[in-house]
Amino acid sequence: MSKGLVPNRRIHVIPVGGIEPIHAASENCECQPYCEEGGTTVHHAFDAREVRERHNHQRPDEKWVLVTELS
Repeated sequence: MSKGLVPNRRIHVIPVGGIEPIHAASENCECQPYCEEGGTTVHHAFDAREVRERHNHQRPDEKWVLVTELS
């Protein structure tokens, strides 16, 4: 690898805030995340925020963040 290049690392979309526990930026997270076509791993929320978002009832303290998987 050339100097200055960052190795290819997976990007994860992880829920944070509210009552959500901390997720591991790993495909082996207990929430059983899935991988999208572009290679981004999307985690499931334990607090049912995905259902509320589909019905346009988001809470301000419930957010999603992008993180890079550590190797």
